[in-house]
Amino acid sequence: MRLELDYPPLDRGVVVVMGYLGHSPYGGMTWQVLHHMGGFRKLGFDVWYVEDSDAPMRDPETLGSTMEVSRNISYLRHQMEAIGLPDRWAIRFPGQDHVFGHLDRAGLESLYLSADAVFNLCGSHHLLPRHEAADRLVLLETDPPFNQIEVDKGNWYIAGELAKYDVLFTYATNLGQPDCPVPSGSLDWRTSRPPVVVDWWDGLQAPADGALTT
Repeated sequence: MRLELDYPPLDRGVVVVMGYLGHSPYGGMTWQVLHHMGGFRKLGFDVWYVEDSDAPMRDPETLGSTMEVSRNISYLRHQMEAIGLPDRWAIRFPGQDHVFGHLDRAGLESLYLSADAVFNLCGSHHLLPRHEAADRLVLLETDPPFNQIEVDKGNWYIAGELAKYDVLFTYATNLGQPDCPVPSGSLDWRTSRPPVVVDWWDGLQAPADGALTT
């Protein structure tokens, strides 16, 4: 399936998205990453997708941990080609320095330093020193309110990890409002919503004999 977009010129800067596309190659994680990638590129950003984690990858069929990553790499490559970004991805083999895709280890470190922002989508990556070296490190929290509750309970480790970010975004759009019981604490959470590249859904019709469902 090709998800062609009419991309504008690259005139908005460079951003990096770190996510779970290769690590967990199934529907929800795929659409989450692709909508962020396509959305940033459609806004005119030179966007790179990166997986730079030591967490074991999940087998595409069993979803169990695997160190045989060839199918994961193939899946990631296919998805990036489908959205017209075939040369804007890199994935490091867990526990090693070998990087698949269009950068090597040195290239990854250079990308973090040169990017205008590095987005840790759904907190998928445990932060490494090279991630923290980025000029602007952003957390895109997609599963609230775990972090907020843990910080409120005095979890010093979670609080310390969150303090490493320059900007914190959450899908909890009601956070901080008078009728929201979730504690926001002293952290400056900014609210957001999941992006949707509407071009990919244009023209879809509900079946004549029923509604579209999830």
